[in-house]
Amino acid sequence: MKETESINLEKITTSTQVFKGDEDSPLLAPRGVFLVKNKLFVADTAQNRLFIWNNLPTTTFQKPDVVLGQIDKDATGRNAKGKVNASSLFYPSGIWSDGEKLMIADAWNHRVMIWLKLPTKDGQAADV
Repeated sequence: MKETESINLEKITTSTQVFKGDEDSPLLAPRGVFLVKNKLFVADTAQNRLFIWNNLPTTTFQKPDVVLGQIDKDATGRNAKGKVNASSLFYPSGIWSDGEKLMIADAWNHRVMIWLKLPTKDGQAADV
Protein backbone atom coordinates (compact mmCIF):
# COMPACT_ATOMS: atom_id res chain seq x y z
CA MET A 1 0.00 0.00 0.00
CA LYS A 2 1.28 3.47 -0.85
CA GLU A 3 1.67 5.84 2.10
CA THR A 4 -1.07 8.17 0.87
CA GLU A 5 -3.70 5.52 0.05
CA SER A 6 -6.84 5.36 2.14
CA ILE A 7 -7.48 2.54 4.58
CA ASN A 8 -10.87 0.85 4.84
CA LEU A 9 -11.44 0.94 8.60
CA GLU A 10 -14.27 -1.59 8.38
CA LYS A 11 -11.68 -4.27 7.66
CA ILE A 12 -9.41 -3.51 10.62
CA THR A 13 -9.98 -5.54 13.76
CA THR A 14 -8.56 -4.13 16.97
CA SER A 15 -9.16 -4.30 20.69
CA THR A 16 -7.35 -1.04 21.44
CA GLN A 17 -9.25 2.23 21.71
CA VAL A 18 -6.88 4.93 20.54
CA PHE A 19 -8.31 7.93 22.36
CA LYS A 20 -11.54 8.60 24.16
CA GLY A 21 -10.73 12.07 25.43
CA ASP A 22 -11.05 13.23 29.00
CA GLU A 23 -13.99 12.26 31.18
CA ASP A 24 -15.53 15.68 30.51
CA SER A 25 -14.86 15.71 26.77
CA PRO A 26 -14.77 12.33 24.98
CA LEU A 27 -14.63 12.14 21.20
CA LEU A 28 -17.97 13.25 19.86
CA ALA A 29 -19.08 12.32 16.34
CA PRO A 30 -15.63 11.87 14.79
CA ARG A 31 -16.08 12.23 11.03
CA GLY A 32 -12.59 11.98 9.61
CA VAL A 33 -9.55 9.75 10.01
CA PHE A 34 -6.36 9.94 7.96
CA LEU A 35 -3.08 8.04 8.30
CA VAL A 36 0.12 8.99 6.46
CA LYS A 37 3.78 8.34 7.23
CA ASN A 38 2.81 6.83 10.60
CA LYS A 39 0.99 10.06 11.61
CA LEU A 40 -2.67 9.75 12.63
CA PHE A 41 -5.18 12.57 12.15
CA VAL A 42 -8.68 12.37 13.70
CA ALA A 43 -11.44 14.97 13.30
CA ASP A 44 -13.32 15.23 16.59
CA THR A 45 -16.04 16.83 14.53
CA ALA A 46 -18.79 17.74 17.00
CA GLN A 47 -16.19 19.18 19.40
CA ASN A 48 -14.65 21.36 16.71
CA ARG A 49 -11.09 20.10 16.87
CA LEU A 50 -8.61 17.91 15.05
CA PHE A 51 -6.13 15.66 16.80
CA ILE A 52 -2.68 14.76 15.47
CA TRP A 53 -0.53 11.90 16.71
CA ASN A 54 3.02 12.24 15.34
CA ASN A 55 3.41 8.48 15.66
CA LEU A 56 0.66 5.91 15.46
CA PRO A 57 -0.59 5.42 19.05
CA THR A 58 0.63 2.26 20.75
CA THR A 59 -1.35 2.44 23.99
CA THR A 60 -5.00 2.79 24.87
CA PHE A 61 -6.12 6.40 25.53
CA GLN A 62 -2.80 7.85 24.34
CA LYS A 63 -3.16 11.64 24.23
CA PRO A 64 -2.58 13.36 20.87
CA ASP A 65 0.55 15.42 20.31
CA VAL A 66 -1.28 18.40 18.77
CA VAL A 67 -4.84 19.71 18.73
CA LEU A 68 -6.08 22.16 16.12
CA GLY A 69 -9.18 24.33 16.32
CA GLN A 70 -8.84 24.88 20.07
CA ILE A 71 -6.30 26.46 22.41
CA ASP A 72 -5.68 23.15 24.20
CA LYS A 73 -6.69 19.48 24.24
CA ASP A 74 -9.59 20.05 26.66
CA ALA A 75 -11.41 22.91 24.89
CA THR A 76 -14.34 22.08 22.58
CA GLY A 77 -16.30 25.24 21.65
CA ARG A 78 -17.11 26.10 18.05
CA ASN A 79 -14.53 28.53 16.68
CA ALA A 80 -12.74 28.20 20.03
CA LYS A 81 -15.70 30.07 21.61
CA GLY A 82 -14.80 33.14 19.58
CA LYS A 83 -15.03 34.46 16.03
CA VAL A 84 -13.92 32.66 12.90
CA ASN A 85 -10.17 33.01 12.42
CA ALA A 86 -7.18 31.11 11.00
CA SER A 87 -6.92 28.87 14.06
CA SER A 88 -10.60 28.08 14.74
CA LEU A 89 -12.74 25.18 13.50
CA PHE A 90 -16.48 24.59 13.34
CA TYR A 91 -17.37 20.99 12.48
CA PRO A 92 -14.15 19.75 10.82
CA SER A 93 -14.68 16.68 8.68
CA GLY A 94 -12.41 15.99 5.72
CA ILE A 95 -8.67 15.56 6.27
CA TRP A 96 -5.79 15.24 3.82
CA SER A 97 -2.04 15.25 4.34
CA ASP A 98 1.05 14.13 2.49
CA GLY A 99 2.99 14.03 5.77
CA GLU A 100 4.30 17.56 5.21
CA LYS A 101 1.24 19.70 4.42
CA LEU A 102 -2.24 19.42 5.97
CA MET A 103 -5.70 20.33 4.68
CA ILE A 104 -8.91 20.28 6.71
CA ALA A 105 -12.45 20.77 5.44
CA ASP A 106 -13.96 23.13 8.03
CA ALA A 107 -17.56 22.28 7.12
CA TRP A 108 -19.71 24.79 8.99
CA ASN A 109 -17.30 27.68 8.37
CA HIS A 110 -17.56 26.77 4.66
CA ARG A 111 -13.83 26.69 3.98
CA VAL A 112 -10.76 24.51 3.53
CA MET A 113 -7.82 25.32 5.79
CA ILE A 114 -4.25 24.66 4.68
CA TRP A 115 -1.07 24.33 6.72
CA LEU A 116 2.00 24.43 4.46
CA LYS A 117 3.99 22.58 7.16
CA LEU A 118 2.45 20.16 9.65
CA PRO A 119 1.38 22.00 12.81
CA THR A 120 3.52 21.41 15.89
CA LYS A 121 1.62 23.48 18.49
CA ASP A 122 -1.91 23.37 19.88
CA GLY A 123 -4.17 25.94 18.23
CA GLN A 124 -1.66 26.74 15.49
CA ALA A 125 -3.16 28.98 12.80
CA ALA A 126 -3.51 27.80 9.19
CA ASP A 127 -1.29 29.41 6.56
CA VAL A 128 -4.08 29.64 3.95
